[in-house]
Amino acid sequence: MPLIYKTKTVKVKKQETFEDREITVRSSQMRHSVIEEIQDTIKALSVLKKRVKK
Repeated sequence: MPLIYKTKTVKVKKQETFEDREITVRSSQMRHSVIEEIQDTIKALSVLKKRVKK
């Protein structure tokens, strides 16, 4: 799975709308934990999807 580290902006939900915000400074540890969390979420969704198809 390719990882994208070069993202400079993120979408932030603000009440009912989304707003683009610039990422200023993030430590590599913070980036790594966010990436791990996203990967875990994708794996969990994959498992749920396979269970529903059975």
